[in-house]
Amino acid sequence: GYQNHLVSSPISNATLNTYYDLYFYAYDEAGTDGSYWDNIYEPLDFPLAVGQGYNATGSQYYTGTTTVLFNTGPGGVLNNSDVTFTNFTRNSPNTGYVGFELVGNPFQSALEWNGNWPMSNLSGWMLLWDYDTYRGWHTDGTDHNDGTAVIPASQGFFVRAIDIPASLTIPAAERIHDNQAFYKNPSEYPHPILRIEASSSEHADEAVVVFHPEGSDAFDGYYDLSKFSNAEGVPSLYTVTKGHKYGFNVLS
Repeated sequence: GYQNHLVSSPISNATLNTYYDLYFYAYDEAGTDGSYWDNIYEPLDFPLAVGQGYNATGSQYYTGTTTVLFNTGPGGVLNNSDVTFTNFTRNSPNTGYVGFELVGNPFQSALEWNGNWPMSNLSGWMLLWDYDTYRGWHTDGTDHNDGTAVIPASQGFFVRAIDIPASLTIPAAERIHDNQAFYKNPSEYPHPILRIEASSSEHADEAVVVFHPEGSDAFDGYYDLSKFSNAEGVPSLYTVTKGHKYGFNVLS
């Protein structure tokens, strides 16, 4: 399949040309023209917003590697300050995807997703794409699909607004030293939890059900995680409550 990578620039003056020879897309929550991805292909000096996430995709026929070089150049600097978002929307035509926004690690080091990030009206979940599978981590220390709290350098990741207005600050204070994309083990969850897993070749996926004193049969914006489908040929498990598909379903 296509080689999808969710990316974010660690410099202030990156342009489309930085990812030359790759298909490049911005996430469009409104699903314009039936697609959630807007192809950005010109002009080559199109500026990439600091802290924004993008999808850099190699051809399905290309089996090699592509090296992206970041050069601060004239007037450019490495990002080392907090980045704040206040422009979240909730206008997806698919209720399962309402409020998702693709942001990104704007720093040259990894970040730790935890409860120290300033945010309002956001889900506790961070979701990223890893080798054809979505993996998640919640601020309460819960994982989905063996996700971890580590957001690698220049990694794009999804967050979700559960109401409007919503805001998020990507804090420079949560930068960490880490050279592995995934290294932490899932923490022991304090409530009854059921994990169902299916695997195929090198890939696996899981559906999780939790019984929590603050859970309900309705959508719980902070705790529940809607299901994002994995790549073609990769298992995609989910549970359904009142017509809503969940990767992580918190019930009463």
